[in-house]
Amino acid sequence: MSDVERRSAVEAVARSLRQVIVNTVLFNARTADTIGLSPSDGQFLHLLELNGPLTPGCLSRLTGFSTGAVTGVVDRLERRGFVHRERDTADRRKVLVVLDQGKSETELAPLYTEQGRHFATVLADYSSAELALINGFLDRIAQTGPASTGALP
Repeated sequence: MSDVERRSAVEAVARSLRQVIVNTVLFNARTADTIGLSPSDGQFLHLLELNGPLTPGCLSRLTGFSTGAVTGVVDRLERRGFVHRERDTADRRKVLVVLDQGKSETELAPLYTEQGRHFATVLADYSSAELALINGFLDRIAQTGPASTGALP
């Protein structure tokens, strides 16, 4: 592959990835609005679902929100029954924000059923080796760079 072809291929991947991000952000915003949450509130739920219980400080680092803003989000989610606060059993000084799995499964998960079916349909066309490659790429994108730490350029 020539340098021009490679550059064109890289630009095509970057463009497609940006489109997926835009689609996902808009879908998540509409989904959050459907159940009366702000887009940020919805993203906190996703972070807790993906990572398990997190401290408010960790949520602050992951989102780039101030600790005061995190407290506001957690308070709203707690009032709605999506999360609760617990003391960390390993260090009682720490407070963990814990996702209420039951509430998430009854109110949030059904809104993502069709998206899950779509992903499954698209992914069914790929071999295990191709899926491993795709997963490796997405994992590297998710785990590195400014977006993974909440850092702004």
